[in-house]
Amino acid sequence: VLAAAADGDPVAVQVATAVGDQHGRDLAGLADRLGLTDEPLEVVTAGGVPVHGAGAFRAAFRAAVLDRVPAAGFHPLEAPPVVGAALLALEAAGLPGEPVRADLLRVVGSGS
Repeated sequence: VLAAAADGDPVAVQVATAVGDQHGRDLAGLADRLGLTDEPLEVVTAGGVPVHGAGAFRAAFRAAVLDRVPAAGFHPLEAPPVVGAALLALEAAGLPGEPVRADLLRVVGSGS
C-alpha cells in the first residue's frame, strides 16, 4: 500500500493518510495521558513504516501529533533497538550503561 501511495495511487494515498493520522492521534493521546502535550517531546521514529513509509503516512502522522503536541520534534532512530534494550537491562541491574554505549554501537553497528 505504501509503495502504491508513493507512486501516487489515490486509494493508497487515502489509506496511508488515514493510517498515519490514526497512528499520530494514538501517540498524541498517550502524550496527553502522560501530561506531555505542553512541553517539547522528542518523537523517535523507528521501523519501516514511520521511517521509510510513503510521504502521505509521514505527513499525516506528523500533523496529527503536532495538532496536540505543538512542540514535538521528530527524529529517526539512529542506533539498533538492541542497544537501547541492553542499556535498559544494565540500568535495571543497577549497572551504569553509558560507559559501554560506544562499545555496544561499535559491536552492533550504527543501525542507520
